[in-house]
Amino acid sequence: MVLPYTLLEFLRKRVIRKRTFVSLRARSASVDAARRSDSSTFRDTVDRYRLAIVAHTSLGKGAPDLAQIRGRLATALGDNLNGTPSGHVNASALAAGLRLAALDPADTDAFDIYLGAYALRHSEALCALREHVTRKVVLHVSCAPRVDRARESWASFSKMTDTDVSHVIVIGGGAAGALSFDPITGTLTVPEGDEYEQLPGKVMGALSVLAMTGKVDCVLKVDDDHRLRNVLALRNFLERLSCDDGLALSGTIYRMGQFGMHSRAWHFGKSEDPNVNATPYTGLAPLSWVTGEDGYGVTRAGLMMALGSRVYQKAYIDTAIYEDLALSNLVLLHGGTLQSVAMETYLAKTAAY
Repeated sequence: MVLPYTLLEFLRKRVIRKRTFVSLRARSASVDAARRSDSSTFRDTVDRYRLAIVAHTSLGKGAPDLAQIRGRLATALGDNLNGTPSGHVNASALAAGLRLAALDPADTDAFDIYLGAYALRHSEALCALREHVTRKVVLHVSCAPRVDRARESWASFSKMTDTDVSHVIVIGGGAAGALSFDPITGTLTVPEGDEYEQLPGKVMGALSVLAMTGKVDCVLKVDDDHRLRNVLALRNFLERLSCDDGLALSGTIYRMGQFGMHSRAWHFGKSEDPNVNATPYTGLAPLSWVTGEDGYGVTRAGLMMALGSRVYQKAYIDTAIYEDLALSNLVLLHGGTLQSVAMETYLAKTAAY
């Protein structure tokens, strides 16, 4: 008996969704382990990984020697650790860990090493952020010139006094900058660009850092022109979102009737780079996506997906321009779902952007 193609596709997607669920749960455990690791334990982990690499006896036509590449990167990581004071992971060591992890998503040990390096490199910022955040986070996405508007957005939530809801403002500090968190202003500065076209990296970077705290169950992403409209309705929405263990993005869904018919000039006039302002977006976009202009909700599994995608799909994120298209596309490609939610019930927008 030959199964119909549509049934085979349905079963294939079920398998992908199940594998993704298992993978994201394991990633959550890896985050907890990385947060508890100290410098001595981390160095031992790197040494064990290096010693456990098994050389390939035969390679297929054109196949790279991944064992040799892994060994070279692990050695570079170890050498950088040995050349720094105890407990310190420098930028070169973190970069080596990132390249090692990005080689193969199936190599979970390499990903764990990267998380350990990241946690040690940014331990001060992560500890301060972990003290600040709660189960539910309202993430106010802004940029340095407009941060006062993000504070106005935050102030509009003053009637929402729930102790399990916290607020974080995120801005970009430049790719060469350091991760930092100011607990007084609630401002998270991620090592990503702060221009409009760098929004995907900034948002995915912020979601990744929130995932690294190990405390956050859901995130409501808002722009600096959003204002709270209905306390009770938003409270119920966040509670549902925090209890959702699936990979999902919730918000207003835009649907295209044909592939590639999304707006390609939405970014014109929004960048400081004249070349960006004059170049249509010709990258990939899904047929449907959750629009960022109305705000959207991200589940805990979505945070873990962002953490992995910032490693495995970094090139795509860095060139995607539109963060809502990129995030929606990644959720769908990982077997997740887009959930239609009337965001205007919860949030209003100021007349002038």
